[in-house]
Order: sequence, then C-alpha cells, then structure tokens
Amino acid sequence: HFALSYVWMINMGNSYGLANPWRTGDSAVNGDGQALVMNFLNNVQGKDPVKGNLHLASFYTQSGSTYQDVAYGSFEPVVTEGYLKIHKQSTCTAVSKGNSHYDLSGAWYGVYKNASCTSADMVTSLKTDANGDTATVKLQAGTYYVKEGTAPKGFKIDTQVYKVEVTTGHTANNPVVINSNDVPYNDPINVAVSKINAETGDASEKLEGAEYTFIYYDLDGVTKVEDINGKEPFYKDPWVLKTNNKGMVYFSEKYKISGSALPVVGTDPYTGNIYGLPLGTLTVQETKAPEGYELDPTVYVFSIRMNSAGTAAEMYCHTTNTKSGIIAGNVGDEGVTHKEKPIRANLKFVKVDEKGSPLAGIPFEIESLTTGEKHTVTSDENGVVEVIPETA
Repeated sequence: HFALSYVWMINMGNSYGLANPWRTGDSAVNGDGQALVMNFLNNVQGKDPVKGNLHLASFYTQSGSTYQDVAYGSFEPVVTEGYLKIHKQSTCTAVSKGNSHYDLSGAWYGVYKNASCTSADMVTSLKTDANGDTATVKLQAGTYYVKEGTAPKGFKIDTQVYKVEVTTGHTANNPVVINSNDVPYNDPINVAVSKINAETGDASEKLEGAEYTFIYYDLDGVTKVEDINGKEPFYKDPWVLKTNNKGMVYFSEKYKISGSALPVVGTDPYTGNIYGLPLGTLTVQETKAPEGYELDPTVYVFSIRMNSAGTAAEMYCHTTNTKSGIIAGNVGDEGVTHKEKPIRANLKFVKVDEKGSPLAGIPFEIESLTTGEKHTVTSDENGVVEVIPETA
C-alpha cells in the first residue's frame, strides 16, 4: 500500500513524493482510524480476532493539498485450534512383532464431543498406519473423547474412552498424542502335556524326565506335518521342555531345558509370568521318553486360532493317535493327555540248589522299578521262572 500511494502521488505530478508520511489518527477517515481498520480486518477474515501493532498514516504531497490514508502494522490471527494424533502399540511384542497374524494398520477411531461417543457427536475419524500412527488432525481447542471402533488385525479392541484436552499449544509439529495399547490375541498355556501310564492310567514320579520339543510357525491352514514344507520356525530355537514328578509339562521357563525365550503374555501376582503362543501353528514331539517307557515319535500338529465367535484364541489338535490317547479336537486348559506305554520284555531264569539241581515251586516276587507294579511267579518242575509281557 505504501508503494501504491507513492506511485499514485508521482502520477499526480508530485515529484517530491511522500513529504510528511507519519501523521496518525487523521480525522479525514471520520473517526478513529485504527478502530475502523481493525473492524474491517475482523470482518474480511471471517470474524477471526486480529491482534498487532496497527497505525493509520496520511501521506501528503509537499504542498499539503493531496494526501492518501493508509494503515500499516503487523497482524496475525489469534490461534483457536490445536492438533491431535493417535499412536497405537502392542502390549506384547513377543507375540505380535514380525508375525503376519498381527497388523497395527487399519484401526479406526472416532473423535467425539461427549463421553457417550455417539455418531451424532462425532467430529472426525482417524485410521492407523502400519506403525500404529494416525494422521495429525486439526481441531478447535477444547475437550474431546476418543474411542476405537474397529480393532486392527489380530488385536483385541481397545474399549477405553480417552478424554483429551486439545489446546492452542498443541501445534502440528507438537500435537497432543493419545497412546492406545492393544492386546494381541494369544493362547495362554499353563499345562501343555499331561503324561500317564498307558496301562494303568496313573501319573507318577516314574514319568518324570520325559522331554518334548515344541516348534512354533507363523503359518495358517496347517493340519499335518507335510503342510509345513520346510518352513523356518518363527522363534529361532525350538523349545525343549521336560515333565515334572507328576508327568506334567508346564509351558514355563522353569521346565525349559533349551530354546528361545518363551513368549510372556501376562503376569500373575502369585505365580509370576504367564506364557502363551501367538496365532499360528505349533508342533509337539516327544524326543526323550522317561526311563522304562517307549518313545512316541509322532509329531503332533496344533493350530492356535480364533474361536468361532471371534472373541478369543483357542488351541486345536489336528493329529489323532489312539495308541497314545491323543484325539483331534479342541485342547483345554490342562493340555493334552499323553499315554506312555512301559517297555516290557521277557524275563527267564532257572532256580537251582547248591549242586545245580533244579528247584521247583519256589515263589519269586518281581517288582518293576518303572511302573511300581509287582508280580509273583513260581519256578516250574525244571526250576524255570519265566515272565512273558502279554501275560504279566
């Protein structure tokens, strides 16, 4: 405006230009010039308040017969908005990180003006990207309520309603951030295998020391070992766990012999860490039998999958082995019951006297240190004592 005034006055033949430029509050504008210009600016800027150092000046020619009124100063709108964004993260990265069953993108959040979070009061909505971040949104300063409406793949929905104050101090580069923690679906495991004597149905300290190898794969649709097709395990080193003196395999670091760290999916105030498995595929194989029992070399295939209602993860066994007592179907909290068959062999010896003559009718009590069972047998007419497993 200064430049245009100068040019206008030059065109009028006033070669001396702006002789007396700083005359403020001139009455030629019919009132307080500063107030009038402020009012004008407020209206043309959509009624946004304006602040600044505003002055009114009249520029005169050298003769003083011609002048131009102008306003000068610096102006900036009063900031009435702030910025908000959401960051989502997994509560259990040991389960979800790098696993194709979980994806932080696609979570949908509504931003509302009241705590009831009704659609009528929704101001805007946001979606997360693969890093769990939403775009930064500009809002009028005030109180808002944020709630997740759609959970991302593999995660439970976050039911918390977040109350947040958006202020003018929350800029685009420094927004207020809501940190939302999502729980990945997983199957907490306590007892993985309960081992019993296949003949007696009993569990005892005799079944202690068996070893099982557990391997987890980030795979879907696997129902038999051949479906794995040489795929690499998700956790680098397979887990090898042993049975306790009750013949039970607990999915716990306490019973782990070797392997990667077990995934911690929670904590218990009394027992400590809770271990579990992500959605995917698990194979289990007995790799060492208890002393005196037969080894079952079967590789059992399990799926950790969502239940039919889509509300929780469950474990399903795909392998049936009637000899070991494992049948395909859902696996409960106590794991699978694995029947272990004792090793049996023929036992034969001859009872003689000091001269080497056979002694008939001599009873012997035979006790198995493996099963604890006892049998009484008697030498025959030739002094022969023989035990055959099928008739033992």
